[in-house]
Amino acid sequence: MICSLSKNNLTENFANHRSAKLLRRFVDKQLKIREVANSVKNLLKRYTLKLKTFLFSRDVLSFLLFLAISFLFWFVNSLDKERSTEVRMSTMFTERKIQLPVTVINSPDNAKIKTFPATVEVVVGTERGNSKSVDYNDIRVLFDYSTIKKGSARHQLIISYSNNYISKINILPSEVEYIIEFEQ
Repeated sequence: MICSLSKNNLTENFANHRSAKLLRRFVDKQLKIREVANSVKNLLKRYTLKLKTFLFSRDVLSFLLFLAISFLFWFVNSLDKERSTEVRMSTMFTERKIQLPVTVINSPDNAKIKTFPATVEVVVGTERGNSKSVDYNDIRVLFDYSTIKKGSARHQLIISYSNNYISKINILPSEVEYIIEFEQ
């Protein structure tokens, strides 16, 4: 047989050789990818096993148990604080408003003092359970003549009471205007 070397024959052999080379490269790359995938899979298995043995070791489990117990104590403690604050807020105070006359003290015998207004509103605060124990007749609103400042048209009032159940007390208004008349 005589081998004829024609141009078509040469290009066909060259094309077959080139595609075979590309096919070999492709197969080699696929094999390398499989090797890498298998090595990654083996690494993941190895580290997963190490992680499982670490997490389920006696030290880590006891740490997690005590962490959960301490969280539970903290949570119960915070609930108790919120509950006790709410109870205190709801049982804190009972307020009552009363009208009382202004009483002048420490004035000279020949002085007649008139205050404006003559009566003031007093707001008395007690703890809710003690409001019945307060005798409102024991509360007095005082105008002390000995503490008058010269040139001032208004004077600060003083509250006098002797009841231990009163926890808060306010006068409205806390200052009054006054007129002093001296008799001869």
